[in-house]
Amino acid sequence: KVIFLTSGNPPHKQGEAILDAKIRHIMVKRAIWGIEGFEASDYEVNRTEYSYSVNTLRHFKAIMPDDERFFIIGGDSLRDFHKWYKPEEILKLCTLLVYDRSGGEFKSDFAKPIHGERFDISSTDIREKLENDEDVSGFVPDNALEFINKYKIINFILFFLNGILIKSIRHQTQPVTFFAFGMVQNERLVLLRLSMPKKYQYALKH
Repeated sequence: KVIFLTSGNPPHKQGEAILDAKIRHIMVKRAIWGIEGFEASDYEVNRTEYSYSVNTLRHFKAIMPDDERFFIIGGDSLRDFHKWYKPEEILKLCTLLVYDRSGGEFKSDFAKPIHGERFDISSTDIREKLENDEDVSGFVPDNALEFINKYKIINFILFFLNGILIKSIRHQTQPVTFFAFGMVQNERLVLLRLSMPKKYQYALKH
């Protein structure tokens, strides 16, 4: 069995704008739908603290104590592995497997390589292509891409709606209401109304 982990609150992404974890988890589930032996885990998604791999591995050891555990990472992650939180304990909790898409020579005293077809593409490349409305159908499973396109359309509508509200803010005497995505349940995007505090509304007016 291969368990796909959606990162909940990655510590190395502090201060960066990243997509809500539950929305990312839906895309993970859609990407592996119908593939035997693949499973999506929301363990990190449902926790509020930083998502350290060692804590996740402790969790899976507790619920599957008799199973042999392998942890698959990319070649770029291997190069920074010494900076991870408690790397020595991670190596005691699992066997580290590495897929290096660069195709370079594999050198490691503590990890094993995964050999397979290589794709000259990264998640950053895919995000940039999506932002530029370029075709990514060859890199993203159809089920996941369908959700991404649906999300982009709704996000555009909210952006347009909130843009109208910002333009009319100078004429408002009451707190301004904005709209945003709420939580996702069974792939339903819930629309939330958010009131802007008066102090921020005053700042926008001036």
